[in-house]
Amino acid sequence: MIDWSHVPGVTRDPERRHGAVTFAGTRTPVSLIFAAIGEGGLDALVTEYGLEDEREKIEELLHFLAESCEASPQE
Repeated sequence: MIDWSHVPGVTRDPERRHGAVTFAGTRTPVSLIFAAIGEGGLDALVTEYGLEDEREKIEELLHFLAESCEASPQE
């Protein structure tokens, strides 16, 4: 499970979108990003949903998730 408190630019608020993870200051759910990227890529997503102002947050989110998928260093 992802600890969303470490993801820059996103928030989880029970009063917004029934507690879904959204981009901070918006009602845009993060789940929309994954669905839309699978359908046409980041450029198409940003254009289609008018998320130009959120592009940097989306890129930060994707970078964080990519890093989260890396293997942890062995201790």
